[in-house]
Amino acid sequence: MNRQQRREQMREERREALKIPLHKRQKMMADAEARARLLTQLVQNGITPEDLKQEYDKGYKAAQRQLSNYYMRFFYAATAIATHRLYKHGRERVLRTIEAVHQIMTEEITTTDILQRCIEETGIDLEKDLFT
Repeated sequence: MNRQQRREQMREERREALKIPLHKRQKMMADAEARARLLTQLVQNGITPEDLKQEYDKGYKAAQRQLSNYYMRFFYAATAIATHRLYKHGRERVLRTIEAVHQIMTEEITTTDILQRCIEETGIDLEKDLFT
């Protein structure tokens, strides 16, 4: 990029910046300054950006597991109720059904695997038959 192109790019960036109202630009600058100060303080205390990313990733994965467990309880409850209502299954059969569902869900690696296995074993394509 030559000098003229760089200057034109800078002018364009300034034009774009002016499209943002002054109070928003000031807030954005203040937020950026606050983030920079916080990062400086963290580094002074021996905490690196990599440490922050690792902790964030760890928390994110833990939250995903918790959310998955939360929704799976509802799914298992719905499965239990459905098998009881449709087939009059008692406690033992319902528990065996839930255990089988859990085993299938943990043995198949991805949702695509589970959906494909469902088509192969039952002939039911959930994407077409149920969700269309």
